[in-house]
Amino acid sequence: MAPTIMRMLGLEMRPDFDGEPVAYTADELSTSTKLEMVNVEFWNAGSPAPVGIGHNGYYNNTYKALRLVSGNYSLFYSSWCTGERELYDMQTDFVQMDNRLLSDAIGPGNSYYGRTESELVDRLDALLMVTKGCKQGSCRLPWKSIFPAGEVEDLEAAMDEQYDAFFQSQPKVSFSSCPAGHIVAEEGPQEILAFT
Repeated sequence: MAPTIMRMLGLEMRPDFDGEPVAYTADELSTSTKLEMVNVEFWNAGSPAPVGIGHNGYYNNTYKALRLVSGNYSLFYSSWCTGERELYDMQTDFVQMDNRLLSDAIGPGNSYYGRTESELVDRLDALLMVTKGCKQGSCRLPWKSIFPAGEVEDLEAAMDEQYDAFFQSQPKVSFSSCPAGHIVAEEGPQEILAFT
C-alpha cells in the first residue's frame, strides 16, 4: 500500500519497498502489466491453547499462502503451521470448499498444463519459499530469485517438465511449531535453491 499512496501523493518511490504501486487510474489500468501472484500470511495471536476453536477464534492458525491469477488459472495455495496444505482451483471453487490436496479430491483428470497436482505443488512451494521471506526486488519478481537468468517468469513456464527434478529438490515451506507471532526460527528452511 505504501508505494501506491506515495504515487498518489506524487512522491518518488523508495528503492527499498517490497511492492509496487497498484494501478488505480483508467490509464494505468488499461496498460497495467500486473504480476500473477500475491503473498498472504497470518501469524497466531499468541494463544498457548491447542489447535481448535476457542472463545477468541481459531487457535494455531499461522499460515503462509499464495494467490495466483492469470488468464489461464486462478489458484490459492497455503501451508499451515499444523502441517496441513491446501490447494484450491478458484476458477471452479471460488469459495474454497474442495481442497485439491485431500486424497479424495485428487483425481486422474486433475492437471495443470498437462502436469499433475503434485508437480504443480512443487512449483507453488518453491514460489512460496521466495515470498515468505522476500525483500525488495525478490518480492516484486519472485520467479527471478528461482531463475536468475530469466528462463521462467510465470507459473506456465515453470510447469515445463525439464524443471521437474529441480523443483522436487527444493526445500519445502514448513513450521517447527505454531508460533505466537512471526518467529523466523520456527519457519523451517529460509533459502531457495537457484536454477543453474
